[in-house]
Amino acid sequence: MHYRYVSISIELARRLLILEEGDRFDSIKKLSEDFDVGRGTIQTALSRLVEDGALEIESLAQQGSYIKKVNRPLLLKAAQLEEVIGTLPITYSRLYLGLATGLHQAFENSDMSLILAQVRGAKNRLNFLQSSRCDFMIISKLTWNRIQDDEDLTLLFEFGPGSNVSKHVLLVRNEFANEISEGMRIGVDSSSFDHLQLTLKEFNGKNVQLVETSYGQTIDKLITGEIDATIWDAGIWDVGIISQPDSLRMIPLTQYEVEQIDNTIACLVVKKDNKALNQLLLKCINPEAVVETQKQVMAYKITPSF
Repeated sequence: MHYRYVSISIELARRLLILEEGDRFDSIKKLSEDFDVGRGTIQTALSRLVEDGALEIESLAQQGSYIKKVNRPLLLKAAQLEEVIGTLPITYSRLYLGLATGLHQAFENSDMSLILAQVRGAKNRLNFLQSSRCDFMIISKLTWNRIQDDEDLTLLFEFGPGSNVSKHVLLVRNEFANEISEGMRIGVDSSSFDHLQLTLKEFNGKNVQLVETSYGQTIDKLITGEIDATIWDAGIWDVGIISQPDSLRMIPLTQYEVEQIDNTIACLVVKKDNKALNQLLLKCINPEAVVETQKQVMAYKITPSF
């Protein structure tokens, strides 16, 4: 019974968080029906929030009850939403550094703190979100297209073309000609839906060997000769994070279709049932402002910070 009361108190605080001062909120009867508990439990949870100073309410008889005053830090504490945790790709490029910085800035003027965890591979980030170890994840639209039928997930924001990667190319060792050769060993990171999908499409019907390789290790394995080629984000060279080795060169992909375009778009995905948190994210995050910060980081006008 105690556990039920605590969970109701948290959920009630989260519902109230999306309201503003002066807003009317549901009646005790309606709330008890929504939460499937007795009216006394709802009344006790509401009274506790008032006693703790999280909010003041005003009852206007037949007109219902209204939010008179909200102490957002205390209400966030009661809702256990003082910190928001997001996952994004490893920030190996200035694009990702800029995206992370833009997201961080979005929370600077809020009462919530943002914690960003760098997690390699969309499959791993999806697992974190589904198991509630994070509140949102950053993935490409290409990955979202693959998982959007999951009824537990919803797309909250798109950040536009070029916000995830610039473009992908085929990175090969110099000893190979400008075409795919028989028996080539192709590095592929299957923890990334995008990398796997782009690789399978590019090498469909070709007599090559796919070698499981962490994306972060592909350059070293190309240089040492453990693999001969891999799909690679050309934008890494463009922003000067690292230099392209002389022993490697880039070849345009032959299958440059909608997959490549959607792969460049960063998306923020959440669990559908976290309604209060999702409403807060909608209030905190301005996609256009995030992208503008990303551009400023790309141009070396803002130092990455997150």
